Amino acid sequence: MTTTRRGGAGNFAADPARASEAGSKGGAASGGNFKNCPDRAREAGRKGGLISRRGSKSKI
Repeated sequence: MTTTRRGGAGNFAADPARASEAGSKGGAASGGNFKNCPDRAREAGRKGGLISRRGSKSKI
């Protein structure tokens, strides 16, 4: 019985070096956490508070 690898170019199973590179980039492309940018954290907290404080629906 032979083992076949599934997937195409997006699969890292055949290329560990490519997988390592992608892992090291990690959250660089994403927003990540707010550790390095307190202004962003403040802004997000303000927006979050606005959403959670929406007025209640009127009862008819």
